[in-house]
Amino acid sequence: MRLKPPKELRRICLWFAFALTLFISTGSLLTAQNTEPDFKTLFTDAEYYFLFNDFQEALPLYLKALDKAPTNANIYYRIGRCYLNIPGLKHKAISFLEMASAHINPNYQEGSYREEGAPQNVLFYLGEAYRIQGNLDEAITVYKKFKEGISPREYIDLEYVTQQIEACRRAKKMKDKKLTVTEEVVPLLDNETYILTPAVSANGKYMVFTVQEKFYDAIYISKKDSTGQWGTPQNITLDLAVEGNVYSTSINNDGTKIFLFKNDRGTGNLYYAEKVNDKWGKVQKMGKPINTRNWETFASVSPDGKTLFFSSNRKGGEGGLDIYYCNQNADGSWGEAINIGELINTPYNEEAPYLTPDGKTLFFISQGHNSIGGYDIFYSERVDNGQWSAPTNIGYPINTTDDDMTYFPLSKTEAFVSKVEKDKPNVRRVKKISISTTPKIVEVLLAGTVSLEDNSRITPNYIEIEITDSSQKKITQLYAEEGSGKFTVKVPTGGTYEITATGNDYTTKSVSAVIPNTYSQPEYPIYISLTPKEVTTGEYYSISSILFDFNKHTLKREALFELEKLYDILVENPSINIEVCGHADIKGSAAYNFKLSLKRANAVISYLTNKGIDSSRFTARGAGAIENIAANFNPDGSDNPEGRSLNRRASVKAIKSDKSITISSDVAVPDHLKPRKQLYTILLAPINSTVETKLLDNIKEYSGIDTKRLAGNNNQWAHTIGAYEHKSHALELLNYAIDNGFPKSTILGLTDLGKLIARPIDEYKYPTNGSRYTIQISPIKQSKSSLSDFKGLEVKEVKTNNG
Repeated sequence: MRLKPPKELRRICLWFAFALTLFISTGSLLTAQNTEPDFKTLFTDAEYYFLFNDFQEALPLYLKALDKAPTNANIYYRIGRCYLNIPGLKHKAISFLEMASAHINPNYQEGSYREEGAPQNVLFYLGEAYRIQGNLDEAITVYKKFKEGISPREYIDLEYVTQQIEACRRAKKMKDKKLTVTEEVVPLLDNETYILTPAVSANGKYMVFTVQEKFYDAIYISKKDSTGQWGTPQNITLDLAVEGNVYSTSINNDGTKIFLFKNDRGTGNLYYAEKVNDKWGKVQKMGKPINTRNWETFASVSPDGKTLFFSSNRKGGEGGLDIYYCNQNADGSWGEAINIGELINTPYNEEAPYLTPDGKTLFFISQGHNSIGGYDIFYSERVDNGQWSAPTNIGYPINTTDDDMTYFPLSKTEAFVSKVEKDKPNVRRVKKISISTTPKIVEVLLAGTVSLEDNSRITPNYIEIEITDSSQKKITQLYAEEGSGKFTVKVPTGGTYEITATGNDYTTKSVSAVIPNTYSQPEYPIYISLTPKEVTTGEYYSISSILFDFNKHTLKREALFELEKLYDILVENPSINIEVCGHADIKGSAAYNFKLSLKRANAVISYLTNKGIDSSRFTARGAGAIENIAANFNPDGSDNPEGRSLNRRASVKAIKSDKSITISSDVAVPDHLKPRKQLYTILLAPINSTVETKLLDNIKEYSGIDTKRLAGNNNQWAHTIGAYEHKSHALELLNYAIDNGFPKSTILGLTDLGKLIARPIDEYKYPTNGSRYTIQISPIKQSKSSLSDFKGLEVKEVKTNNG
């Protein structure tokens, strides 16, 4: 569900291509078509599509570029990345990424047509390619090699790489004990169609799905006929009056309401449409509390229509996309959005929540839990107490080592999936899969792991585990292993079990496990995390940041309440050492803000030492305005006093403790005050490089954009030009710079640049370009059309110097 601006651009281009046939002679057009683009043009055009994740458009351009530069490792790397992101062609990525990985350039310049090496993260993507194709030992080896060489500034999350290594190990075990599955194609449209997100009403009579047509995404509805077959699908896109990057996600019980996801220029929103008097109405955007300024996706409704499930990456979740639900109010509106909880949600992404028609089983996809690679399909049972059971990986071969994204349950053992045909990236069919209900095994090893949230070590005979069955009959009682926290016990399949973990200083927690007869793996994993009782109260270890007035380092009255709370923690826990970090807002020079922030840190420490806490237990740090958590400016560039007030703070964290105690000190930043996505600039030369004035004048004259010399702390400086909302917008100027005296130019995020010169970059508040495109219709002296011919489009007539 990614934004694809080039797709929208292609639609406009198609319209104007028709105009070109009217305005340009056939001879001129043929001449243009016979012009062979050079390597630089091919590369730059391919990069544009690549950076917008439009890999199918980028791939043929890179392949043509490879014909002109057959040993260029950067082209091999980009081709491998393209194949890796095109379903049906992923198997072709390995050979290209293998070649690229042999020529890694530590000083890789992204976007430069002169770059002939590959970046360090080619190893990560090679590991992904091996994993997807089931070459698991090779994947583990390359993942490990990538981890050894990665720098802290790399954007790939090391925890994710570690998780993928574990996923490969799990996959090796799971593939040995696979499910018995049958599948059949569901005839809907012709065999060359690309069908996404099939969803069926709870009564089984209606289906909604999305088709990627040549120039738009179409929403179709199908109804079962009297023989139980799906009728001819009807395209309802015009009735819905929706366009752009849009997908259907679900349909209600009686087929009168559908839910859709739409990518609104980089913000994921949920919509719905209703059928009245046998006609579909226009889509309506869902309001609060469902849509936010964040990313919402995959809405579905319970069979009774009273609960809405969806995914969101809003603040306050477990991390990434989490599953939320809303209960319907008496007036038909939706109530508060409630996070379904840490048992289902993980620090990674959870999406596509769907209930079975009986409302008892929740299916969803996740990158976390015990995935065997990428997204896997999981399910959780609603147990007698109304809670959800521990998620179960549905198993191999339904789950593969690739991303398994589409799964709509028709029952607990039947579902519709949407699959791409190998070597046919433009064909995606709907298939019905059925899981054999014949028991695979009669007994399974319940393999549990207990962890302590304060990272304390589990000592012998400390964490007690009790396991009962659905009749509350105790099966066994044992202790978690010292250190590892592991425990195991054999139980019959086809049962529901409750696992309860208890420790003297921790809150007791119970988790239900529903193990079906169809379960095929020898082990059933269970994970339980216990919270210290003091943390559970929410009064002992939670410390809010200390806020300050503008240009002040004196403590305000409200700050003293938080410091008294911290004082009690320090008295009762003499092993804790504390780091206090002061912060400032963006106003003032970097040097002044650094001094002010350090004074704020020392003000906090002085208060506590004056009350008798030993000064050796504190470390003071000043961050200036580098680590701001809220926006200092509004989107229009005006001052944002409310945002700046949250940046004037001192934060507290434990840096040493015998008990590994965690102290949090986060400020709750409202969504509308969060910093904007970072802009990108062109770094014309390495940090602290001297640049000739005539070269700077030349690029300014060419581009019409002023260059900037940004001075940092410790006598550092950087020469830059432009600010861009997307890397692709900087490509043309980047490669001009490389050809005209700046061979080491590179595209860099302003946040990253700020870290290099040790100060925030506030010289660039707005992009120097917008997402606008110019198409020359006809280079002639007398127009053959008037602006009225382009009603509804933003078209200008521009006279050039030659008339």
